[in-house]
Amino acid sequence: MVVIGICDDHEFICEDVKNRCEILLQALNLKYQIHIFHSGDEFLNSSQKIDILFLDFEMPGIDGWQTGKQLRKRNDNLIIIMLTAHEEIAKIGYEINIFRHLSKPIEDDKFKESLNAAIKEHSAFKFRKILLQTDESTFIVSEKEIILIESMGDTSAVYTKNHGILQSKYTMKHWKQALNDIYFVQIHKSYIVSYHYIDHISKDNKHVMLKNNEMLKISKRSVQAFKDGYHEFLRIINRMDVKI
Repeated sequence: MVVIGICDDHEFICEDVKNRCEILLQALNLKYQIHIFHSGDEFLNSSQKIDILFLDFEMPGIDGWQTGKQLRKRNDNLIIIMLTAHEEIAKIGYEINIFRHLSKPIEDDKFKESLNAAIKEHSAFKFRKILLQTDESTFIVSEKEIILIESMGDTSAVYTKNHGILQSKYTMKHWKQALNDIYFVQIHKSYIVSYHYIDHISKDNKHVMLKNNEMLKISKRSVQAFKDGYHEFLRIINRMDVKI
């Protein structure tokens, strides 16, 4: 479930953004709620929890910038997409940690890119539950528990924090599609690892050392994707303040 807020003093803008959101969210087959607010005061006085907020910069009374400043004191994880008719105004959005800004009139491609990116950012704050079937039992395992997945040909071994090593009937292809790529990376055809449990990469970029002191080979073609993904992971984790 993703909860979206739209805060703009113009009703036609609210309805336009709402319709665009509904089209994209339905296409993604996501459950959602959309709540509309017509002023910064109305939004700040609401107790409604919001995940992604489309916030107009120029509103009567308390404007978008002042609204954003107060919101940041309450919820640093709120994803804010600023709506503005003036490009130069959007440049000060960094002061309230704006995720994206959209210039009015809103361009469809930019809207879709912004909302897709915001949904991905929102989903990064949640650990999925994985149904893991072995020959003997079925386990429900959080992504947070998975340390490493090792290919065993047509099956795999899943190394977990709380259940030890579980033999899974699933292939690496399945795991690559099933796991959140914010948290996991395939470093070799035989290994998918969780960024949570990586300690460091060797100076020659040939091995990854896990926090349990296990060393794994990293393929040459995976090095750059690993580094890029790890930087993104650290950005997300620092924002979430997650402790492992």
